[in-house]
Amino acid sequence: MLTLRLAWRLGRGQAARVWLLIACIALGVCTRVCVGSFSGALERALAREARPLLGADLEIASNEPLTAEQEADITAVLPAGAQVTQQVRLTTMALAQDKSRARTVEVRAVDAEYPLYGSVTVDPGHWPQLFGPQPTAFVQQELLDQLVIMVGDVIQLGTEGFRIAGVIREEPGQGANPFTFGPRVLIARARLADTGLDDSGARLRHARMIAVDEQQVAPLVAALRERWHLDQSVRTGFGGRVENERGLGLRTAEQASASAARVYERVGDFLRLIALAALLLGGIGVASLVRGFLVDSRDTVAVLQVLGATPRRVMAVFLWQSAMVGLAGGVLGSLAGVGLQNLLLVIGRDLMPVATELHVDGEAMAWGVALGFGVAVGFAVLVLVAILGMRPAALLRDDQTSGNGRWRAAIMAVALIGVVMVVAAIEARSWRTGPLVVSALLLGATFTAAVGWMVLGVPRRLARLLFGGSAFGVRHGLGNLTRPGFRPLAAVVAIAAAAQLLAAMATYRTSLSYDIDSGGEGRRPGWFCIGLEADQVEEFTTLVRTNAGVDPQLSPMVMARLTSINDVKPRVDQSATREAERGRFMRGREQRLSFRNELSPDERLVAGRWMVGNEQRIEASLEQRFANDIGAKLGDQVVFDIQGVLLTATVTSIRAVRWANLRPNFFILLSPSALHDAPQSWIAAIPRPEDGRGQGLVSALAARFPNVTSFDIGELGSKLSIAIARIDLAVRFMGWFCLGAGLLVLIGIGIGTGRQRRGDAALLAVLGGTRWTLIASIVSEFATLGAVAAGCGLLFGVVHAQVVLGTVLDLQLVVPWLELALVALAIVVVGAVSGLAACRSVFTRHPLGVLREE
Repeated sequence: MLTLRLAWRLGRGQAARVWLLIACIALGVCTRVCVGSFSGALERALAREARPLLGADLEIASNEPLTAEQEADITAVLPAGAQVTQQVRLTTMALAQDKSRARTVEVRAVDAEYPLYGSVTVDPGHWPQLFGPQPTAFVQQELLDQLVIMVGDVIQLGTEGFRIAGVIREEPGQGANPFTFGPRVLIARARLADTGLDDSGARLRHARMIAVDEQQVAPLVAALRERWHLDQSVRTGFGGRVENERGLGLRTAEQASASAARVYERVGDFLRLIALAALLLGGIGVASLVRGFLVDSRDTVAVLQVLGATPRRVMAVFLWQSAMVGLAGGVLGSLAGVGLQNLLLVIGRDLMPVATELHVDGEAMAWGVALGFGVAVGFAVLVLVAILGMRPAALLRDDQTSGNGRWRAAIMAVALIGVVMVVAAIEARSWRTGPLVVSALLLGATFTAAVGWMVLGVPRRLARLLFGGSAFGVRHGLGNLTRPGFRPLAAVVAIAAAAQLLAAMATYRTSLSYDIDSGGEGRRPGWFCIGLEADQVEEFTTLVRTNAGVDPQLSPMVMARLTSINDVKPRVDQSATREAERGRFMRGREQRLSFRNELSPDERLVAGRWMVGNEQRIEASLEQRFANDIGAKLGDQVVFDIQGVLLTATVTSIRAVRWANLRPNFFILLSPSALHDAPQSWIAAIPRPEDGRGQGLVSALAARFPNVTSFDIGELGSKLSIAIARIDLAVRFMGWFCLGAGLLVLIGIGIGTGRQRRGDAALLAVLGGTRWTLIASIVSEFATLGAVAAGCGLLFGVVHAQVVLGTVLDLQLVVPWLELALVALAIVVVGAVSGLAACRSVFTRHPLGVLREE
């Protein structure tokens, strides 16, 4: 209680500083709770809509119709009262009736019982029309816009024409997947055979949808997995996963909901890291303000020690202050974060994939309070151990170099960085991504601190040369940049870190958008085609030459499953990290094998040697990230199952692939002789003709090859640009919160040095200085701090983006100089205004009263 009373009494009269400390923590906590609550609201909505999202309790999907034995197994274990319906899904081309326009569509051929949960709403028309005597389809409005047609017109799917009876307004799971190849088209399953797509080599996904009581789902799944010898502990990735050679996969409504949620979790993971950055910047503010408060209270600390208070007791006093500030900031920030999250849900309700409800997320609030409390105490201890180890005489002399404080502070800093790395890994759900982002911020902070230490004195010397004896206010303000006790470096580092985030994300967005718009500087094809049969290759090539005057780039593709590596079944990591999720997906997915005689222009070897064509041994070349995901290395024996035939290959090379060019590339390449007799389809990349030909190519391909699905790379790029723009908006929104945290540190300098500034103002007034002299001094000081911080942060952000774009994404760096210049100007202006606001007491106190206090 004595310690608490001392903490309370020492904090009295410091209301402005205490509220600023609370604001530093509250701002970071607000961003974290907002992101966490938003993600939680979306996850709850998807879980609540799990059954309507899938349209059933259980989906049994396969690449081929179920065998008679599998049908009998389902009948044997199906509980009484279960409802069953079937559907077939495929991606194909929809051709306008005049055959002048064609677009990629996602077709779902369903029975009248579809969906078992939820409903399909169409306008105009009625659901039973789909199963009438005439071929009928319901489509999304996007397809009408793309083909320039209307309800009542006819579209051709395969070899059959379907009259459009209405537009799909609502359908189970329609908005949960943000990545689709085209608009949805619904037809009757009985009409699929009329299209000729069921036996043309088109990629079909057959699904048996089952509805049972909720308690019967788990026993039903377990029974089927046991009968079909499938892994009982499998965790599905997005869209499910393949579990045997026939492409079979079981997916429950709960798993479908979790898979959809993971798509949005990836963005949430990154936003949580940015929120953590905002909180850490607030921690810098806490450290700066606590240090300033300790310096101002050094006489009191020395007297307490002289009167018998141990250093531990004195530290406990200031720790209690920091803990109470952290707790208050955490609570206020949590409340603000929940309120902001609910406001965003109301404003962006139409953008949500499913209907969300207003909610107070207690778990996110508790985690936010814990983070705020931990940051406040951690950064306060970082300062306390450096100062409170000094002897009373050293404190009274303000000897900053006495004692072992520096060593203790260094040890505490290392421990604090370790804790931050762990928290970042938890926030990102990745032991790689989280620490990497924090490391980038630490490098930027170190770079800024070094540059700031070297250049903060330059403006003062430059002003002396330029202004001489005039413009005293400007020279006085720039002189404060290196004035002992003013500690501006913390504000420079905090603001620079926020500017670094903004610059890096702006450069990412601009470079990606430029690469999409420019078509990879001509390296990216105009169209991409899949589903081509081997006996169609020659005719396909001729048609492309006739309509576009170019030759397609063709590659064979064989579907397979990875069964073992070195005779050991790939280990399945069941943890929830991003790396584990990707590893499960890569091991369990259907593998697409191919072969070629030499490396493509988008590939380069990073280990091993290229295949020598030895027919006595099958060789494999793996893409480097894929090899890491499945745990394969040079010399390993990998075994693939190709429709029941096992094929063993030796890994002899690892490749790096530039996927952004969207030319035919594969994770796995095998010796050409290994796959000649395997059932295969072909994929093709068609260069965009320089003379502008090829306008009717997609329509011609759709009319001649109904089984071939063509994608216009430009249209896919437009969809990707929209997704990038939305993510960038969220990131910039969070980035400005980080900048706000940095500005709070800047304001803290003004408040923490208020006593010295009031003394300066009084002396200036006595010597004839005016209000404008004071304004010039403060504006020049804080604007220069903002300029140095903005320059360092934006520069390092561009360098950071260059490293990522050049080494990871292999994209050309495109810097949005105008946007960055506007950001820098905004930081300078806001910094100057913040300085004036923080130093307002300089203008309100009478000079005579200030001099009497001194």
